[in-house]
Amino acid sequence: MHVTNSSQSNFTHWTPESKTSGAIFGICMMLGIPGNLAVVVIILTCFKKKSFTLHLMLNLAVSDIICLLTMPLWINNQLNGWNLGKSACRLFIVILYVSVVSNLLTVTLMSVQRYLQVLYTHQWAKVGRRGEKALLVSLWTISLVISGPYSLMYDAGEKGCEISILSGAERLFVLYFETVLCFIVPFFTMLIFYLCLHKKVNQKAFLRHQRMTKMITCILVAFFVLWVPYHIFNLVEITAITLKFSYQHASEKLLDFTQRHRHIVEGFASFNTCVNPFLYAFSFKRLRRKAEKDTTGIKLSSEMY
Repeated sequence: MHVTNSSQSNFTHWTPESKTSGAIFGICMMLGIPGNLAVVVIILTCFKKKSFTLHLMLNLAVSDIICLLTMPLWINNQLNGWNLGKSACRLFIVILYVSVVSNLLTVTLMSVQRYLQVLYTHQWAKVGRRGEKALLVSLWTISLVISGPYSLMYDAGEKGCEISILSGAERLFVLYFETVLCFIVPFFTMLIFYLCLHKKVNQKAFLRHQRMTKMITCILVAFFVLWVPYHIFNLVEITAITLKFSYQHASEKLLDFTQRHRHIVEGFASFNTCVNPFLYAFSFKRLRRKAEKDTTGIKLSSEMY
């Protein structure tokens, strides 16, 4: 996500910060694309019966792949500027944001689904396959609705494909929107559901659910750790804009710092697209065993009747 002002003059693309972030994006691509493709192949070929958890894991892998496939464009954008035109800039920004927001919503839905599936199994079962498909379609639809307005904010200028908003009030709105709606609300939603789940699981000793719960908890922790620096920068920039008239010198220094180093925290956040396959690796064996057991149980039941 980019919220950099494109109005600065004398801008040089090949800065230490842009080269560092470009290298980070490159590492994410090398790790993330093969890892997430492996997740997609394993889920599609090794699991005959796919649970909703598997569908969410598949959804997460697909959104990560979409995000990672756009990274060569953002690496080039940081180092050489944008040379594909305004329309392509806005199109790929929407694709990027759709993948990021769908990733966020998928992780949030994982926490809600895990809570309901473990503690309210019969009620969750009533959702059925149609309900699960409707949730996935709604997830991508909401992602598109949230991401659409960004196409109006971005433009291809001297610095590349960047946000072209010049008004302080408009920038504050974008920063508040990203921090509150794309971090605080989903993170505390995940945290509340997981705290409730762990409390209930410990009380009722749902031992058979603990490994999967731990994996999804690791996904939550990774999401928090990797995105916190980005949103701290948002808060710093919000502070800088707020102090613009009362403490102009301090405001300018803070804005300069966030604008020079923002791409690095964006690169750090992009590691979120390549860590999940490594977390899945510890749970695929158990998931497959459980799926085979469920399938065997269905066959035995049909033979009995």
